Amino acid sequence: MGVSKAQERQALEQIREIIKEVGGIDSYIGMALEGCLEIAEDNIANDFGCSMKQRAEKAQADADSFQKSTEKLSDELDKAKKEIDSLKQQLDTELEWKDCGAEGSVRQEDYNRLVQQSDTRFLTDKEAKEILYDLYGFAKEKLVIQKTVPAYQINRHHQLRKTGEVERRPAYNATDWNYIRFDCGGVSYELYNDSLELI
Repeated sequence: MGVSKAQERQALEQIREIIKEVGGIDSYIGMALEGCLEIAEDNIANDFGCSMKQRAEKAQADADSFQKSTEKLSDELDKAKKEIDSLKQQLDTELEWKDCGAEGSVRQEDYNRLVQQSDTRFLTDKEAKEILYDLYGFAKEKLVIQKTVPAYQINRHHQLRKTGEVERRPAYNATDWNYIRFDCGGVSYELYNDSLELI
């Protein structure tokens, strides 16, 4: 003959009292049964048949399912990235993108030739501003010395795209062999071999 819910509740309270007597949730028994008595209480109240083991197994199954879904999504994302990269390469080939150098009137080869000379030195911002003030009267406080220039590619449709930055630090070899790129009053300039040009 089965026991009633009232009897099960009474037995549950007796178990709680026993756990209290041996040290409560800090006891070995209390730690082992943590959460189990609450499940038993829910079972009695709602006619459930759940156990801590079932919950743990379900949680593990859910975790395993989530892990598989995550791995599948990760694989699909990697595949999509590869397809995008392949399409970009195909598009680049179709448009025939080619390097067209750095922005400005000075070719990178000419700048490299200047700075590779043993007697060429890089200028500090202060030195570059002094030269620009002495030669052209630019207000030093309004000058911004640039040390890089944008690099571009061009395609067969004459479209440009920026691909990065190229180093162009101010450099000085002689009065007629030098380079400074700078901004003043929102306008960009390039000084090369004592010839000043707007960019």
